[in-house]
Amino acid sequence: MISNYKYFLVIAEELSISNASRKLFVSHQGLSKYIKSLEEEFGTALFERKPKFALTPAGKILMESLREVELIEKNFYEELENIK
Repeated sequence: MISNYKYFLVIAEELSISNASRKLFVSHQGLSKYIKSLEEEFGTALFERKPKFALTPAGKILMESLREVELIEKNFYEELENIK
């Protein structure tokens, strides 16, 4: 699955690998490889490259799913804090 889903979410929000790389403090090349590996893993394009960088329908579905994962993770950590 996705090793660092937050990378995908930032790229999807920024719709720019360059802006996302600055925001995440990772290289442009590293994020490009990350996207390529995801697209190979899922067998479909997640971003359109031309005429402008945009999410494909599959990318939109992945973004929505990862937002749910992000919310579940946040709730999990909040519940752990409440237990402590």
